[in-house]
Amino acid sequence: IAGLGTRFTAIALSIVNIMAVVSYYATLAKGAGLVWHYMWGSMLLTNIIYGGGFLSVDQWIKSKISNQ
Repeated sequence: IAGLGTRFTAIALSIVNIMAVVSYYATLAKGAGLVWHYMWGSMLLTNIIYGGGFLSVDQWIKSKISNQ
C-alpha cells in the first residue's frame, strides 16, 4: 500500500542500510558500491523528513482523524 507507514519503513530500511555498510566495510572502503548506500540513505532521509506526501494513505488517515 503506497504511503502507509512511510516514515517507520524508511527508518527501518535506514537501519538495514547502515548495517550493510558496517558489515561490508572492508569491501565498501575500496569504493565498490558505497555510492549506492549514500544514494539510498539520502532517499530514505527525504522520506523520513517529508513523509509519504499529499497522496499517501498516511495523509488520508490524518485528514480523516482531524475532521472528527
